[in-house]
Amino acid sequence: MEAKKNDIFISYARKDKSSAINLALALKKNGWSVWWDNEILAGKTFRKTIERQLKNSKCVIVLWSNNSINSDFVNDEADFGKNMNILIPVLIEDCEIPLGFRQIQTHRMHDIHSKLNISELDHLFSAITNMLNPDIHITYKNSKNKDIQNTIASELLKKSSRKWPQIIFAPALFIGLVVSILALYLTWPAAFEINNQALKFTDPIIIKAGNFIANKPVHLNVQFDEKFYEKQAILQKKSKDRQIWHFWIKDQHYSPDMIKAGKHTIRVGFPDDRMSEEFVIEFMPHIPRFIILTPTLRSDGIMKIMADNNIANIKKSLHIEFDSVLFPESGVPVDIKGQQIWHCNLQNLQLTPEIIKKGKHKIRFRFPGGEFSKEHAIVIKPLLGSLYVTTKPEKAKIYLNGKKKGKSPANFKNIASGFVDILVELDNYKKQKKSLHIHPEKQNSVHFDLEKIILNINVVTNPSGANIFVNGKQKGFSPVTLTNITPGDYELKAVLTDYLENIKYIKLKDKDKKIIINLIKKGIIAKKYRLRSIPKLLSTQELYKLTDSNFKPKSYIENHYVDNGDGTVTDYATDLVWQKKGSNTIISYDKAKKYIYRLNKEKFGGYSDWRLPTLEELISLLEKEELNKHLYIYPVFNRYQAWCWSADIWSYKGAYSLHYGYKSVWTTEESFVRAVRSFRQ
Repeated sequence: MEAKKNDIFISYARKDKSSAINLALALKKNGWSVWWDNEILAGKTFRKTIERQLKNSKCVIVLWSNNSINSDFVNDEADFGKNMNILIPVLIEDCEIPLGFRQIQTHRMHDIHSKLNISELDHLFSAITNMLNPDIHITYKNSKNKDIQNTIASELLKKSSRKWPQIIFAPALFIGLVVSILALYLTWPAAFEINNQALKFTDPIIIKAGNFIANKPVHLNVQFDEKFYEKQAILQKKSKDRQIWHFWIKDQHYSPDMIKAGKHTIRVGFPDDRMSEEFVIEFMPHIPRFIILTPTLRSDGIMKIMADNNIANIKKSLHIEFDSVLFPESGVPVDIKGQQIWHCNLQNLQLTPEIIKKGKHKIRFRFPGGEFSKEHAIVIKPLLGSLYVTTKPEKAKIYLNGKKKGKSPANFKNIASGFVDILVELDNYKKQKKSLHIHPEKQNSVHFDLEKIILNINVVTNPSGANIFVNGKQKGFSPVTLTNITPGDYELKAVLTDYLENIKYIKLKDKDKKIIINLIKKGIIAKKYRLRSIPKLLSTQELYKLTDSNFKPKSYIENHYVDNGDGTVTDYATDLVWQKKGSNTIISYDKAKKYIYRLNKEKFGGYSDWRLPTLEELISLLEKEELNKHLYIYPVFNRYQAWCWSADIWSYKGAYSLHYGYKSVWTTEESFVRAVRSFRQ
């Protein structure tokens, strides 16, 4: 149903209510219908009612004051009136009118809160009449508004003759003052305070009277998050002559959103009276509390947990976090006389020995999708057993859960119950691993039959027909397959008439290998180059003996490379063996020395005498022409290592490098490494 049309809508700040009351009475006395928010009853939706009445008014009067210019509601209502061309501004005290409204003619009525000026009222009434009746122009005279002024002073007094004695006029003023105060009292809004604005949703919201108007012994209506509850704020005993009410949301019909953690709004009011201003409260997170009934137990025991608040008193399975490891729904609910209890069998969790070790442990609980409880502590008394480990053959190393414990046979005591991983290893035998459940207070045993590692070596020489020796013992002529070889370090030597003898050192682990040995015919190399292999501090003058002024090499040599097929390349012109590739990344000089150390420890290519090359040795790899995709180095080498460290230093701060792309010597903070070793024929 469409709302009834009003002549006038009054927009004002709450602190200017007395001014709005006086103006509303004057306007009604003149015969106009007036609406202001004092007419909203409890239970009505505050904002929707104002919006509806605003749209159904013919004229909007806004009372500008230092209070109202900062009110979003007043500014919105004034903006609506301006857009509809029905706004009449009234300045009730000196203030700076908001931007957008200063160009509209404003009426001044500074004493409206206590009295009405007849001249000011004439101007205002003329503006209202002309707005409500645009086809006619009316100007109000003082005589009519003077009568209105006296009526506001007292509805009981009439305009008296100037001839009346002063003794009659004085009581009339007194009665008028009493009537005005009584009217103000009856319309003055009740003020309230919220005592606890941060609380749990199970706690009562404490409401206190904020002024003497609110000090009534009556239950309050409550509007919580737009939901209305009639007379549900229950009257309590007064505290220091101030009335107190309690409101429990948990006792009402509510939606899940109304009790979730976070901010909520609440307004209160007396029955058949307007609601208060909007308050904001905040519900703290709803964290369940629990009590551990078995703070000390054995590792095969049952942990018992009891609910310690209403939030936790729910018949649901519990997620249990044991030392930061989550075990979903491991707490089984057991209802005992209305008190919620949960049981958790530690054996069912299959806790590892690291988790269930002796001592204190951290425990937390939560329901699926809920918040974790506070941290609790329990003490586990682990069940212990013993373990006897045997192997065939004996003397194998024994590891329990990754830690070395001894050699077989061995008997280990005080092993925590539960599953334990057992690993045994013996040189030249395959590793074996088993997982065993340690039963408490029993002698547990496990045995391993170790399988020997048997490998094959396929030896190929170029050319073929070479006599092959393994660790000094003749094994046949190439190509030959050496069988029943066990893991270890071996020396392979290939001997062929008219060819240089070639020796390789190999390390066998657990896989078969194919070894290629390239033989060089005696006398095939016309020229040998002897290069400095000992590093030194190289001065600029010494550097210029090797390079020109642009740090490019003065001369080149004729190399004789052989790819050894094992990641190394032999240059028979210099008797040097090089890494075919080198380091995967550029590294500092200190890390380059560590890189060399690792190569020797691992016996890269079967040798342990690798080193950083001198600058002379690095330069020996340079070619006159680009042979390796913009690099001046033979294609047998990997092109990724475009510049490499030398062992020669230019000062205590750093060493020289050689760039195979620029074909020049330079200094840098990081380079690749291509290791070298001397080859002795």
